[in-house]
Amino acid sequence: MMKRIKYVLFTSVLLGICMTTVSAASTCPGTTLYEEKQRVSELKVDYEPVENIDESEECLETCIDRYLLITLHNVPDDVTIDVKSLNDTFKSLSLTSAQRTDDNELQMRDDSPTEIKRYEFTIKSASSDCYGETLKTLTLNTPMFNEYADVASCSAHPDFKYCSKYVNFDISTLTNEEFTKAFEKYLEEEEKENKEEESALEEAKELVSKYWYIAIVLVVILAGVIITIIITKRRKKSVI
Repeated sequence: MMKRIKYVLFTSVLLGICMTTVSAASTCPGTTLYEEKQRVSELKVDYEPVENIDESEECLETCIDRYLLITLHNVPDDVTIDVKSLNDTFKSLSLTSAQRTDDNELQMRDDSPTEIKRYEFTIKSASSDCYGETLKTLTLNTPMFNEYADVASCSAHPDFKYCSKYVNFDISTLTNEEFTKAFEKYLEEEEKENKEEESALEEAKELVSKYWYIAIVLVVILAGVIITIIITKRRKKSVI
């Protein structure tokens, strides 16, 4: 008997929750929901690497406050934004319109950009008509800071793939030995390309020095064609 009573109570609670959900959803008419979605149509998100260097006497070595500043732009009134990780690199959090700056921006800091992060921003309505309705979803991938960018080799070769200050691929397991081998291979390929360019330039110089008279003839012909065109146009204008 007690089991039946518990079952009935449990079923009643579930039905109550479902009815409440359906009721809440039905309070937002389609036209109102469309208008709500239009309000967030220009909302976008991006990031900016920031580095502040502390040169005070208290800082014995070079102290750098390094982080990624993530900014949501064009945030309207009456919305909440649920932020979660798509690759389990940080805890979920929520932002609201009340936290905006004077420029209608919501900002958050990634103080440990030592791994690639994938963000999902779910923008929901906080208005009385459509409370809780999802209006828009944005995603953002942020890079990871590359400690190898500070090595001496990278100062002269910033185009090397492991020399960018921030990279969009995981280098957390990259060893010094692997970096050195990849850098040496990069230098070899760069030297090979330089030699090929120098060889092509020398061949061009040889052709010019060998057939210089042909180049002069071509220049004279081209000049003659241009002069003829100019004279013809002037004659047509004078006739008109």
